[in-house]
Amino acid sequence: PRFLLRLLFGAARLPSRTFVEVRAAYQAELANGAQAGSYAPAQHDPPQDPAKARQELLDGWQSQLSRLIEATRRWDEAALDVYRLPHPLVGKLTLREMLFFTLYHLGHHMNIVAARQAGAAVDAGATD
Repeated sequence: PRFLLRLLFGAARLPSRTFVEVRAAYQAELANGAQAGSYAPAQHDPPQDPAKARQELLDGWQSQLSRLIEATRRWDEAALDVYRLPHPLVGKLTLREMLFFTLYHLGHHMNIVAARQAGAAVDAGATD
């Protein structure tokens, strides 16, 4: 509920930062050594059926994306700049800033996956 967000995290006193500013704040924290800590996923053994696991992961992601879009539609533009949520690395973010962060963070992890896939492809082609 909105009143609970305001009670727990206060109302923003400054305008929301831009996407570029939110990204820069997050990247600065990473550059200073910040890590996911308890938010990092647990390590798992490779799945028995990678194609099935990939599809389940993508289905879950699509479901969560749909939920986020629906939840976002319930907020008017002005409210996105008033209510705040906590972020473990960059502090309290307005809802707009959290949406910017979420957009950036998705791309950030997609780049990590792409780099790991490229590395795996290079490793697979190596010969002794």
